[in-house]
Amino acid sequence: MSVSIKELVFRQYPWYLNLQALNLILPLIAYPYLLRCIGPERYGLIAVAGAFGLILTTVSDYGTGMTGVRETAIRRGDPNGLSVFLGSKMLLRGSIYLLSLLISIPLFLFVPFFREEMPLVLLSAAVVVPMHLYPQWLFVGLERVREYSFMIFLNKAVSLVLVFVFVQNADDYVLFPLTVLLPSLMTAVTALFYLRTIGIRLALPRSFDIQRELSEGFPMSVSQLVTTFYSQWNSMVLFWLLPQPALVGYFAFAERIITIVRGLLAPFNQLFLPSSAGTFAESFRTGYAHVLRISRFSFAVNLLGTIVLVLAAPLIVPLIGGEAFIPAVTTLRYYAPVLILAGFNNLAGVHILLNTGMHKEFMAGVFAGLFVNLAAMALLVPVTGFHAPAISSVMAESAVLMFFLWTVRRKAVSWTA
Repeated sequence: MSVSIKELVFRQYPWYLNLQALNLILPLIAYPYLLRCIGPERYGLIAVAGAFGLILTTVSDYGTGMTGVRETAIRRGDPNGLSVFLGSKMLLRGSIYLLSLLISIPLFLFVPFFREEMPLVLLSAAVVVPMHLYPQWLFVGLERVREYSFMIFLNKAVSLVLVFVFVQNADDYVLFPLTVLLPSLMTAVTALFYLRTIGIRLALPRSFDIQRELSEGFPMSVSQLVTTFYSQWNSMVLFWLLPQPALVGYFAFAERIITIVRGLLAPFNQLFLPSSAGTFAESFRTGYAHVLRISRFSFAVNLLGTIVLVLAAPLIVPLIGGEAFIPAVTTLRYYAPVLILAGFNNLAGVHILLNTGMHKEFMAGVFAGLFVNLAAMALLVPVTGFHAPAISSVMAESAVLMFFLWTVRRKAVSWTA
């Protein structure tokens, strides 16, 4: 099965490419207003609460973001099978989410931040619900990219409007999660209704289906949890090491810019997942050659993003955040190389290791990244302050990449022999 990269990007996904550009632009319209309205300190509080919501999201996702696309691509010709698969994923994620909330109760009783900012934290936790109801992985696996992108575009457009409605002064920072929660609910309901029109609906899974998802999803869940920890929970860790909300706000701003750019670039890797799964199903040689072709395209795109961020940081930061966020210029420059590293890690880890059943090697790599990130951050915070998480993230991604490349090179010899 020969897959043309040009065909995938420029013929099959024109809607996707256009709407991804809009998805980058829309947040940048509201962001300058939001940051000038609430300032670095309150933005830091939002970032810490958002990190807690991300913890709940990652734990209860149970690896679906990684396994769902591949499994959907394999079952795409079986609507009934996809309905059961969707139902089992929804039930499993919902159950884990409720259990996670119960386990989190002591935090609200004994941790000062959670007590003092309880409304903000609870709203941030509620954002998880519609995110789980919206099966993004199913749309990507089915290659329904036009419909998926259009729904995301509407989501962000409504979210943009709600920022101006709910956040009108600094004290309204507590309401910011509503600008994500309400549009996400709308998108989730729309997506589920659309799936019904193509024969896919929520079906009650059997105990066998749940057991299978628990078994297959566990390695990916642990890997995703660890990966997200060292790449997305840095604001919370920084707040523990350096409990000054304004400084956390500077870092969180730089991290948000990186996230926006990664949100534009990362789906290019996602859209190749179905084709990668198919080519590796044929043979390792075919799949490996396909990933090598993708890697050239991925490197060019991520390199361009890195160069733009490094050179334009002194313009980007005051333009979006205002003069109050100028200290984040250096942080953004330190952080920029993570785009290239994360792109290669996605190809080596998700496209090669996972598609060839090397879950243990994948987990070993991300655990190495977690160790490097935490150790580097603890050592760097006294020296570099709030810049530390940006530097430690680059170091962690570098460690993961070296391990993945070593593993792929070592195993490729036996696979192709």
